[in-house]
Amino acid sequence: MSKTRTNLLTFGYSGLLGDQFVLKQYKHMSVLSKKPTFKKNGWTDKQKHARVRFGIASLRASRLSKIPAVRQIYEKKIKPGQNILNLILQDVLSDNIKSVLSGINID
Repeated sequence: MSKTRTNLLTFGYSGLLGDQFVLKQYKHMSVLSKKPTFKKNGWTDKQKHARVRFGIASLRASRLSKIPAVRQIYEKKIKPGQNILNLILQDVLSDNIKSVLSGINID
């Protein structure tokens, strides 16, 4: 994977390049990566479970991110290049959310 911050050739572009590379845009950088491959046989049971778990965690994190008390806690933790939703999602997936939100009424 190749990352760049100030390349005029890749600035503002995204998508598939040929049949080999994908150009992605993040907050302050462009990323050139290998084209993803997908199996023809579908998802394994473990992958299906992980996708469902991530979907539930994502929904929970988005709801938690709309609560002002929770946002206030995570605004103190945020670093450059991160956003509050990703930090909450990380804590929800690792079950750290219980310790972070202890003592806060989120009803």
